[in-house]
Amino acid sequence: MAALFIGVTMAFPMGLAGLWESHVVPWWKRLRAGKAPPAPAVAPGAAIPVASAPDTSPLPGGISGQQA
Repeated sequence: MAALFIGVTMAFPMGLAGLWESHVVPWWKRLRAGKAPPAPAVAPGAAIPVASAPDTSPLPGGISGQQA
């Protein structure tokens, strides 16, 4: 049992979390990047419309917005 522990510790010094971060996460990002839809092209200097919703919060100002 001790030899198995030492062997696994030597093979995976960062543990399973390190293996996940070093191999699985980059692979997943490459996989998702290939399937992402292309972003719409925006002409340089073009205004991007911003939709602003009216504040319908029942809380008084400062509590919901947390403004200083």
